[in-house]
Amino acid sequence: MTKDINELYARFLQKTIPNNFILSDAEVILKNEYSAVEVNIKDIAFLLDPAEIHLFNKCYKINNDEVISRILTNEEKDDINNLKELNKEFANNFHNSTPSEQEYTRIQEGDYFFILLSVNEGHYIDNGRLIGHCQKLYETLTLFIGMEKKDCDINNPLFHEYLEALSNLGYLD
Repeated sequence: MTKDINELYARFLQKTIPNNFILSDAEVILKNEYSAVEVNIKDIAFLLDPAEIHLFNKCYKINNDEVISRILTNEEKDDINNLKELNKEFANNFHNSTPSEQEYTRIQEGDYFFILLSVNEGHYIDNGRLIGHCQKLYETLTLFIGMEKKDCDINNPLFHEYLEALSNLGYLD
């Protein structure tokens, strides 16, 4: 355990943070902070294993350029720019690829992201997936899914990840 985790844990104990989010609260965050729009999960079925489609109830697309520019880290922006340069070298392959491969390339290049959520009968988010690479969106998804109280143990590495996500998102300030 690092001192930082101990500090985060102490702050966590002082806060009232839900262990998992209800869908309506997550939707407010997705729409207000990320300008996300809900899309039909069947519209992105090509991005999922067919056996996984039924696992998710809701799907949100984040494609606002200003939002994307704000939430990507400098390192993520550099990685995307490097990937775009590499893809330019193989532009001919892009035109010969399938529509789903072209869409996946756009996701890899940071044009947009998808957040998929699984909501249980109590309207709580119990699972999710991020399609695309963005640390802030990953941390937001981690927040939504939450952590069972029994797993909020300072010795649990997954709890460390959860605490770091809460801290990075400003919930432990």
